[in-house]
Formats: sequence, C-alpha cells, structure tokens
Amino acid sequence: MNKIYLGKHAAAAVNDRFRIVFLRQDEQIVSILSDNAGGFSGCACGRNGRAEACICLSGTIAADSAAAEAAYRAHAADRFTEQGSTLIWQTPDGTEFPMTLCEASDGTAPAGSTLAEKMARWNQKAYAFRTGEDSLCAEIITARYAAVFLVRRDMLYCRLGQNGYCEKGYAMLPGVVLRRNECRMIPDLTAMQQPYHPQACCFAENGCAFPADGGWYWPVRSVTETEIRLFGCGGDVYTISAD
Repeated sequence: MNKIYLGKHAAAAVNDRFRIVFLRQDEQIVSILSDNAGGFSGCACGRNGRAEACICLSGTIAADSAAAEAAYRAHAADRFTEQGSTLIWQTPDGTEFPMTLCEASDGTAPAGSTLAEKMARWNQKAYAFRTGEDSLCAEIITARYAAVFLVRRDMLYCRLGQNGYCEKGYAMLPGVVLRRNECRMIPDLTAMQQPYHPQACCFAENGCAFPADGGWYWPVRSVTETEIRLFGCGGDVYTISAD
C-alpha cells in the first residue's frame, strides 16, 4: 500500500519498502529518502534557490559538499511513527512534524474506461533503484500525488506534486521542488489536500505548457490499448503504460 501524508511544513510518501519525506526547517527545505532494509538512503537540502544532495549506497557516501553530507548525517537519526491516520516525523533535536493521511492506494483505482481514468490508473507506481555508486532514484505515484527523489552525477531532482488528468492529457501541480538551481515549497502543504483539476483549455497542441494555475501540462500525443504517449518538454515523449 502506498500512502501520502501531508502536514503544514512536511509531507511523506511511504510504503512497506521505502519512504520519501519533505520538510521545511526555518529557511531550509529538505527531502529525505530511506529504505527499510538499510541498503540506500539520501538527503537533499536547499535554500536561497539552490540545493545539494548526499546519498549513501551500501555504506558508501557520495555528497555534493560537506554541508550536504552534514545534513544527511543529521537526518540519518530521524525517527517516525505511524498511528492510524497520523504520521509524526521527529528530528534528533526533538522537533516533530505531524502529518495526516490523505491517500492510501494499492494502484487499482480509479476504475473506468475514459482516457483520464486510464492515465490515473496506469500511471501509479512505486520503485527505488541504484545505478553505480553515485546514482539513486525512487518514485511513488498514486492517483492523486507524485513524489520523486532522484540524485545522480548530472542531476538533482526531488519533487512532490498533485496529479490531474483529463481527456486532453496529464498535468502536475508542484508543491515542493528541489533542483540544483531551484528550491521551493508552498507555504502550507495541507493546501494539497484539495483535488487538482487541470484546465483543458491550457493544454498546448504539440508540447508542454506552464499556464497561470502553476501546473506543468503534457498533452496526449497518441493512444493504444496498452499505452498513452504524451508530448513532453524539449521534444521528449512521456509514456504511461498499462504494464
């Protein structure tokens, strides 16, 4: 079961194998990834529009800087408890981040045969993998939310967003974004409890769009019985598959 928790200054995407967490600590925004078996973990931290990362793979640490490694080591001692519909994340200094369960998904809903319903169902996934000694990627996508933690030599990308689907395509409304030259979190993450409905008129014909509602829009390019292809950005094509 994949679960999404939201609090004012924190959010968590969790399942029985790993978790992706986002925290606001004063001026710093942090994303934390850890798995239950202890085989991988990571921390991305940022402020003033910039972010850095540190990951640990089977005991080997790769960090962008000493500051990023210090943040990783500090959050390695974080603890969390789940009680009913509440998750409390606690840092070593005793600071608690309470969050409320907003979605629990086994990947089978929503049912239905419309294009929007198929995209919402087929797009759900949860995976985490490593490549070499300095690359780590994890993602949890439910019907309503998408969380990602990606660190590799050429990229840092941690993000939590709301999913929105319609017959025109798929849109994602970001609540947290951490990249090397971008670091932001909306003032109150509980605002993401409200469903996100993309506006059909905002989809472009043959590429991505970034309209005034703040969403990232990807229109449908082609549809078959087993996959839906979307126009991405910069000429990319994104695929949502039934497999």
